[in-house]
Amino acid sequence: MVEWFHRRLKEALQAIPHPVNCVPALPIVLLNLRTTEKEDIGNSPAELTFGEDLWLPGQFTPQQDAMLALTFLPALQQAMRALQPTPPRPYPQQPTQVPRQWQTAGHVLIKRGQHQSPLQTPHEGPYPVTARTDTLVTVDWKGKQYTVLAYRIKPANIP
Repeated sequence: MVEWFHRRLKEALQAIPHPVNCVPALPIVLLNLRTTEKEDIGNSPAELTFGEDLWLPGQFTPQQDAMLALTFLPALQQAMRALQPTPPRPYPQQPTQVPRQWQTAGHVLIKRGQHQSPLQTPHEGPYPVTARTDTLVTVDWKGKQYTVLAYRIKPANIP
């Protein structure tokens, strides 16, 4: 049964005029397979499953309502053109709050940026601080100066 369906689906997708990208046509192809009447049983699979035919996209509105839909379409297009996107929220002008300990700490621990084993500490250090700004900290690591983002540091409590 599944192989039969896959064969019919493949045949239907191969019948698409431009089969380069068949993904957009897939819903219509599947709807077609479910609503097409089978010659041997005289019913569609949808009729056998639901007891009645599926409503196809052209059957949603009666014919007299189709004229009403044609008058509604320009009004809908005009309303959509009048919509304006919501502007993004402004970036907060206040500086980020940095704990006082970061501003006065002489040594800091740096968070590791890799996966660590269960018993490995999450931070390295302590390293002496040589310079700092609101978001960056420069540390002395084995005689070299490294600049680290402030969110990766933790003040070291050295007695």
